Amino acid sequence: MNTPLQDIAQRFPTRLALIDGDREWTWETILHDAGMLADVLHREHAIQPGDTVATLLDNSAEHVILLHAIWLTGAAVAPLNTRLLRIERDRQLELLRPAMLVQTSVDAAPDPILDVPLATLNELFSAKPDHDFFSADFDFDQPCSVLFTSGSSGTPKAVPHSWQQHRASAVASAENLGVRDDDNWQCVIPLYHIGGLAILTRGVLHGIGTTLHDGFEPASIAETLRSRRITITSLVPTMLHRL
Repeated sequence: MNTPLQDIAQRFPTRLALIDGDREWTWETILHDAGMLADVLHREHAIQPGDTVATLLDNSAEHVILLHAIWLTGAAVAPLNTRLLRIERDRQLELLRPAMLVQTSVDAAPDPILDVPLATLNELFSAKPDHDFFSADFDFDQPCSVLFTSGSSGTPKAVPHSWQQHRASAVASAENLGVRDDDNWQCVIPLYHIGGLAILTRGVLHGIGTTLHDGFEPASIAETLRSRRITITSLVPTMLHRL
């Protein structure tokens, strides 16, 4: 079975998939870029189905493409909270035991005792892929993501989600909000939060676009709502109040 990205790129190759500032991608170009990066992950870093790849990155188009590339290898993604203290991050890495951690720089590398391979985003995107790569087998029951709870009631817990669970969420969203061919979902929430990551999974499952923001700046968000083709936005109550 094809991955969701392969399927949606075949069905809607020229439909808008991602906007980051003045840069735009269609589903066809997302598949190309993610497929090339998946080859780097598989060939140079041995990422394969059953693995988990952790990311410690801000919201960016490159982060989105990386997440899609990880999914194309058959691995699960584990975006980590970028506000974590180093000791908190290492505690989560110890729980995850990921096959790899991708962050912005090699500074603040994980504790060597954890033995977590580290790569930077620039390193991955600068590598020379041989060809695009897609995992041979895909199943909706396979792991898609691992996200940590906020820890407001104690120690943060790792919560795994399968593709089937993300699909059920996407179906429920469509039933409640509807889906249009020209939908463009504004993503203000960090990708390490289920509210942010779910925008990406809904997008690739329904073939709708995402307009990405790195951080919440009310004036910028409001201007994007006025000037862009935004049809849906996701905000936590505090964000809505500040708007």
